[in-house]
Amino acid sequence: EGIPIFLGAMHQTLPPVLERYPLQDMQEGDIYVSNDPFTGNGTHKNDVNILKPIFWEGEPVFFAATKAHWTDIGGKDPGSWSPDATNTYQEGVTVPPLRLYRAGVLNEELKEVILASTRMRENNEGDLMAQISACHTAEVRVHELLRTYGIELTNACIDSHFDYLEAKVRAEIEKLPDGTYTGEDLVDTDGVSEEPVKIVVHVTIDGSDITFDFSDCETQRFGGSGNAHLVNTVASCRVAMKCLLAPHETANEGFYRPMRVITREGTVTHPVHPAPGTVWDNVGRAIIESVLFALAPVVPERSIGGIFGGVQALAMAGIDPRAGVPFIHVMPYAGGWGARETKDGVSALCTILNGDNDNIPCEVSEAKYPLLVERYELIPDSGGAGRTRGGLGVVTEYRILSDGAMVSCGMGRSRFSPPGLFDGGDGMRSTLIIDDNDGPPRELPFCAGEIVQGNGLLSHRCGGGGGFGDPRERSPEAIVADVVDGYVTAEAAVRDYGLDPALLPGDQGAGA
Repeated sequence: EGIPIFLGAMHQTLPPVLERYPLQDMQEGDIYVSNDPFTGNGTHKNDVNILKPIFWEGEPVFFAATKAHWTDIGGKDPGSWSPDATNTYQEGVTVPPLRLYRAGVLNEELKEVILASTRMRENNEGDLMAQISACHTAEVRVHELLRTYGIELTNACIDSHFDYLEAKVRAEIEKLPDGTYTGEDLVDTDGVSEEPVKIVVHVTIDGSDITFDFSDCETQRFGGSGNAHLVNTVASCRVAMKCLLAPHETANEGFYRPMRVITREGTVTHPVHPAPGTVWDNVGRAIIESVLFALAPVVPERSIGGIFGGVQALAMAGIDPRAGVPFIHVMPYAGGWGARETKDGVSALCTILNGDNDNIPCEVSEAKYPLLVERYELIPDSGGAGRTRGGLGVVTEYRILSDGAMVSCGMGRSRFSPPGLFDGGDGMRSTLIIDDNDGPPRELPFCAGEIVQGNGLLSHRCGGGGGFGDPRERSPEAIVADVVDGYVTAEAAVRDYGLDPALLPGDQGAGA
């Protein structure tokens, strides 16, 4: 549940397995693997799916499924993070739904082909075995459940839980006025061209049904940051729907029965082979926010200003001079979320696609990788001004202690600011600045395999969230508290909020 975009996509990995391997032919101990977005309904190639049928009294009754992002899956750039990939072949090894274990016996050749196609083989093998182990654990616990309650009662409880969630969600949808509401958002680039990618969604409320229609989205793009495979579009709609309708309820298939997603094949929300989609999170973020923006006038109390961006992942790879071994450092980054009707936006939180996904502590990064974290701090004035203020962004600066390291990045919201709502101000944009002491610093929010000389400095800057409401309606006490805390500068307090300088403490008032 911690990675909602994974949970929203997990169910879609099973039908391709069943299409190739009929249920009646499966045996106890079978395990299936895939990552292909086209034949396996994968999210992107780094995300490897493992599925295991769970048998009871000789019959398959459940499936255990795990999905994990591998640090590297091959392809043209270390970390397999290539916003400028122009086709799926450049993004890494393709694994259609295949049987990895037959009746408990490992297909060694298949495992070798997968691992031999990737960098960081030892790490990847560890991830693979951890996923398989998780499926074994699920099997043990399901068997405990069935021994206690039996298959009939267990299935009846599952059906009842699905029906309960469906009824709860339909009741929430019925509170909204019927009609069609349109939302739009822009993705900075597809990674290849300078043309932004426009996402358009028409959200239709009809009684207790909700439909997300992306038919007006543009033709699929050639760059790896410009497409979201259909599985991701559906999962993104699920995330938006969960946030808007029943954020505190459990999520299961019953929750999403009232939902329908419409797309056109060959578009950025339903690309066809061999379209790339490595850095699809920027489009996924735009899909989620387009839905939120569409319904903001209907449910302002559940709406938020623009979010700082997507995963904003930065991949750094090279040879660790301390041990002479290759390394790849990749992680999601935190930034500012949009303000809400009654509360300020959250600062320093990973993106909406990732839920409670954690970033890596500075001390761990420095211990495991040839990196020195020189700055890790909130960015003043990065949150959009408003009656409630947008959350603050974060700057992380790395000194790379490996010569000739390769850097890849795909930072959304680097051209288009996170928008405010209801007269709120926009949040700060995100960017990446590379300074390797060889000419002027380079601003490269989207790059792939960029060489950074030894002792180079990377300044990774995640933006802030959009504000909510007129900044002039924010209480003077809240503005002064922001200045004291360092969230807002004295100059911005006067300029953006109209604060009387005399209210500022000490010499800050005089300076303003």
